[in-house]
Amino acid sequence: MNQKPAKFLVVYSPAGFEKFFDEAADLDVTDTETYVAKAEALAKKYNMQVVGPPLEG
Repeated sequence: MNQKPAKFLVVYSPAGFEKFFDEAADLDVTDTETYVAKAEALAKKYNMQVVGPPLEG
């Protein structure tokens, strides 16, 4: 398998959702339960709906 770095362009419309990522990077929590609660509140703030089951890892 040939693996190479990739670039991709993401466009958010209307503008403003990119601020979600700035705030998500600053959540500053270490335990999963607290992170999930804060991330869900942040998603709601930006009208984002998370769908699907949680990833297993």
